[in-house]
Amino acid sequence: MNERALTDLGVDPATLTAEDVMARLDARVEQLVRDLQARPFFQDVMSGHLPQPVLRRVLKEVYLDIALYQEHIIEASIALIGQMPRSLDVRLIEDLLHHQAEEFDHGEMAVRDYVGLGGDEAAARGRRMTPAAFGIAALRRMMVHTRDWPAWLGSLYVVECSTPILTAFVKDHFRGQGVPGRGLEFIEHHATADLEHAALLRNVLLEIAQAVPDAREGMLYGPEYYLQLYPAASWEASYRRALQGTPEVSVREPV
Repeated sequence: MNERALTDLGVDPATLTAEDVMARLDARVEQLVRDLQARPFFQDVMSGHLPQPVLRRVLKEVYLDIALYQEHIIEASIALIGQMPRSLDVRLIEDLLHHQAEEFDHGEMAVRDYVGLGGDEAAARGRRMTPAAFGIAALRRMMVHTRDWPAWLGSLYVVECSTPILTAFVKDHFRGQGVPGRGLEFIEHHATADLEHAALLRNVLLEIAQAVPDAREGMLYGPEYYLQLYPAASWEASYRRALQGTPEVSVREPV
């Protein structure tokens, strides 16, 4: 990252502190939630007017993407942890590896929900990646290629902090619309477990930002890479796939 990158984000690199980085990342989480709620596809899903079978197909397609990209982003994340400075306290590395261990089987969790909503497990495991899933996996692997572990940390924090907010927001709606419990394991889990993950990552990132000042810029810029593809672009692609072949339901276009 260069100074112009931070300038594009409205940040003067010379004034950054570790606390500034965390405050800006927290503000980015809040902005992400607001922006997603304003998206026409998200409003459509939350409106209650989609037929229940279509709503189930939307959620099923979201799970399909997760199942397709999850193993790749876990592998890349562990590689990125391995690229971090050896001067860091090993306790921080242990915390990050522990977090990845807890995420390790979440692709399988998504497969279970996909099957619970009527999806074919063999077809899901044997198919090519969707373009959205491919892009998310490629983005994380590109961070490995460029050894940009600070960008990974910043993007990871924003995703982990926004996930419990968003899943808590939608889980009751899906229940109320008749989505069965066997299709909500992933959402139910992340509505609570990621609260602990967000707290853990906040402490880790703050300590790393204090110990490695050069990492602060990447931590701030990393989310801008990731948010190009996740969650809005990925979820909207799932929404559009679900509505294909459903002529009685029109796709809401971006305003």
